[in-house]
Amino acid sequence: MAGRVAIVTGGGSGIGASVVTRLTADGWRVAAVGRRLDKVSEIACKTGCLAIASDIAADGAAADVVARTLDAFGQIDGVVANAGVFQYSTIETMTPELWRNVYRTNLESALWLVQAALPALRQTKGRIVGVSATGSTRAAAGYSAYTTAKAALNNLIHSIAVEEGANGIRANVVCPGWTRTEMADAGMNQIADRFGGIEAAYEHVSRHIPLQRPGRPEELASVIAFLLSDESSYVNATTIFVDGGLSVVDTSQDFS
Repeated sequence: MAGRVAIVTGGGSGIGASVVTRLTADGWRVAAVGRRLDKVSEIACKTGCLAIASDIAADGAAADVVARTLDAFGQIDGVVANAGVFQYSTIETMTPELWRNVYRTNLESALWLVQAALPALRQTKGRIVGVSATGSTRAAAGYSAYTTAKAALNNLIHSIAVEEGANGIRANVVCPGWTRTEMADAGMNQIADRFGGIEAAYEHVSRHIPLQRPGRPEELASVIAFLLSDESSYVNATTIFVDGGLSVVDTSQDFS
C-alpha cells in the first residue's frame, strides 16, 4: 500500500483517527479531514498526515478537500466517508434544521466527496468505504434522523459500486456497533445517571452483544484498511458488520 493516497473524513477523532493512524502505518499518504483544527492537527503531529480543517458537509467543501489532496499528493486511491453526527429527536419534536443537519453530515457529505473524487479514483481504480452503523438496519426511538440517514448511506455506497465497478472502483460499507469513541461517550453520558456512570451505561448497551463489550476504534480501522487493500480485490458492494455479533441477536428471546 506504500505511496497510495486516501481521504478520511471525520479524521480527527474516534474511528476516523484510528483509520488515519492505521493507514499511515501501512504506508499510505492520508488527508485527514475534520471540523476541528486542533483535532486534525493533533493526528497530523502523530502520524504525518495532511491535516485539512473543513466541515465536509458545507457547500463546496468536498471539492475543496479533493483539490487540496490532489495538490499535495497528485492522486487519490481511497476515500473513507466517515463523517457523522448523532442527534436525538423524536418524530414529534423533529425540526427541519436537525433533520437536514443529520442528513447533510451523514449522507450528503459522502455523496459530494465521492462525486468530486471520481475522476481521480477512476485513474487509480480506487476504493471507497462508507462508515455507516448497525442502527442503519433497524429503528431506534429518538434516532430516526440518524438511522434513516445511515440506511440511505448504505444504498448510496452500493449504488456507487454498481455504477463504477466497470471503472475498477470498489465501494463497500462498514457498520460499527457501539464503539468507544468520543461521539459514543457523549451518547453514554446522556444515560449515565440511570445506570451509575458511563462504564455501567456501556455495560448496559453491551448486554446483548455476544462478545459482551463495545468495540475499539482500531478494530474498525483494521476492517476498513482491509477493504482499501488489494487483499479485498473481489469484495464489492457489500456491507460488513463490525459489532461483536449484535446484528444477529434476537433480543426478543432474552428472558434473563
